[in-house]
Amino acid sequence: MAVIGTLDEIIRRSDIVELARALGVQLGSRQADHTLAICPFHTDTKPSLALYRDPRNPHYHCFACGAHGGIVDLVERTRRSSRDDAVRWLAR
Repeated sequence: MAVIGTLDEIIRRSDIVELARALGVQLGSRQADHTLAICPFHTDTKPSLALYRDPRNPHYHCFACGAHGGIVDLVERTRRSSRDDAVRWLAR
């Protein structure tokens, strides 16, 4: 139970836009409810990745390749790491 609580706390204190920046994702324009970025999961020429700062469910979605997920997924896929390594990276 403590592990789930700890992970929830890590996610709650993480800003998905700042996290994407730290992962080397090139940010684009900020919209009312999301920030656009160049998707790191395919060859992208214009921002197609939306980063949503929803406090209850921060997540991303690419409108070109369909990639989507939460904060841990973004770290896992961008760093090409395991889920455990992604959580450890977020906890640092």
